[in-house]
Amino acid sequence: MKIYKFTTRGIQWSYHWFSFVLGSLRFLESNDEKVNILIPELLNTKDMDYCYESLEYFKDKFNFYFDTQLFNPNENEIIEYFGEKLLADDKISEEAYTYIRDKILNKYINNNLFMNECIFIKRNNQSNLAFNTHLPKRRNLVQEEELCTILTNKYNFKCINLEDYNLNDKIAIFQNAKIVVSTMGGALIFAIFANINTKIVELYCDPQITNGRNHFKNLCEDLKLNYERYSETVSFVNDHPLYIVDSSISLDVNSFLNYLEKMGIKNIDKDKV
Repeated sequence: MKIYKFTTRGIQWSYHWFSFVLGSLRFLESNDEKVNILIPELLNTKDMDYCYESLEYFKDKFNFYFDTQLFNPNENEIIEYFGEKLLADDKISEEAYTYIRDKILNKYINNNLFMNECIFIKRNNQSNLAFNTHLPKRRNLVQEEELCTILTNKYNFKCINLEDYNLNDKIAIFQNAKIVVSTMGGALIFAIFANINTKIVELYCDPQITNGRNHFKNLCEDLKLNYERYSETVSFVNDHPLYIVDSSISLDVNSFLNYLEKMGIKNIDKDKV
């Protein structure tokens, strides 16, 4: 039996999973028979249910395995497979994203979750995830609690942890919401499935300062989505021991609220006056 075995690509990071693994399946897909795929990195993983859930959308074309010990190399042809390649820093082929988008949205069931609502995706829970427990917080917003309190009470936002939702509901958020705000991080990979009418706002520092980190900017531009990066009053705290670009970020809350109001997001307190 011929089996394509994915090499290590750091799939605990959602950007890597979708971009380097799922997107590259288009090169292996066959109309003649199902293709066998081995992904050892997924064996015994925790807090990565979305990976297994996403594979369900591809099972008409692939058989997926996770345990290398199931296959005797003397009896099977195991082909090392690298997956998607970077075209440039923070950029892969837009064909990878359109392939994933088409495959999954064709089978996605819209449950009308978060229809026309304003969503802020929290990030300060990241250190509680199993694959993150040995790492410092990365790109967390220092004012997250303060901002969420104001967004919830005065702007009718819902502040959520994306990991609390299954894959179908994650897709629904980006399909149905009026606006989705998130700091730069893995949650934004689900913009692959966004409706063009959903406004996506990424909170992160100026690209010139961050020396790139344009993963999600490139993704949204390739898919012609309604995306903006808000960096006007965003700065690094410089608390990451290895990479400045992974440090916490600080935001001028009032300036950001003014930005939202100029965009048409109403302050419900002002409406009552």
